Amino acid sequence: MPLTLSRVLLLQQSRSLPVAVVFCVFRCSNEHRLLQVPAAATSPAIAARFTTTRPFSTMARHTAPAAAPTAAASSSSTSKSSTATTARAAPATEVSRKNPLAATKPTTTGARAGSWADALLPYLERPETFPATHVHSFSADHVVVLDQFPKSKVHLLVMPRARVGPRGKYLASVEDLDPDNEAHVLVVEQLTEVCGEVEQEMRTKYPQLEFRVGIHTVPSMRHLHVHVISQDFISDRLKTKQHWNSFTSEFFVPWERVKATLAAGQRIKMDKAAAEALLKRPLVCHKCSKAARTMPDLKKHLETHAPLAIAGSSPREENVDSPLA
Repeated sequence: MPLTLSRVLLLQQSRSLPVAVVFCVFRCSNEHRLLQVPAAATSPAIAARFTTTRPFSTMARHTAPAAAPTAAASSSSTSKSSTATTARAAPATEVSRKNPLAATKPTTTGARAGSWADALLPYLERPETFPATHVHSFSADHVVVLDQFPKSKVHLLVMPRARVGPRGKYLASVEDLDPDNEAHVLVVEQLTEVCGEVEQEMRTKYPQLEFRVGIHTVPSMRHLHVHVISQDFISDRLKTKQHWNSFTSEFFVPWERVKATLAAGQRIKMDKAAAEALLKRPLVCHKCSKAARTMPDLKKHLETHAPLAIAGSSPREENVDSPLA
């Protein structure tokens, strides 16, 4: 178990460590180092499992039939399903025909009425029933959705569809991933490949924007998902200090760091107490470190860094003739 600051303080309280040692650890520790990557050399055998190219026999993406009905899903196989059903005029295809900036608020309920944490479940279970303003693309192995409350101009989520979590369920988070489990290794490889493809597609389509790929230390929603998000943060959905710090501090962990930890044979363990503290940090621009007193002040300042993003047409302007806009 890594000797985190919180663990050191507990040891000191139980008088297992002298105060001098606690002070030394406090001064030397990096409180933002939420995900521990071992310093020891990675086992070649383990590392090879995360770098070997594997055949993706199930990666062929599906084309959904037109006008497929959608029924809201239950949060688990034992919970009751919602009964709302909505006709879909244009479900998602292999590559969405619509601009990923055209995300709109979902018209169907989540996994269970009022259950925000399970709102991603219907996308995993029935991606073919959602329009292109919700689902960008999908296959038997994964689904790429447009975040319905985007915190930036382009904000997508990549999710694995394999039921290889505890008790045959979907993976809840990266902490479920076991580097010794071959099925989990394959999931990591597939996620890495799909995230790379999506990021490259977005960079090509929006060359004026920068992108990052990663996860939240403490996700607000169940079901493992990786963010592909542009770094302009021009969005009316970006409203709070927590929103801002969750994407611009160490609370946001790069996917490559997650992969490196698993490749080293280590499971992912997040320091949730330290992570929550990061959300309370002062507002500081991620580009120039300029401090801001309020979110409106920060958002006004961000516009000086993203003139091209602001000058670009809005989602509804780009899809003005679309029945999905």
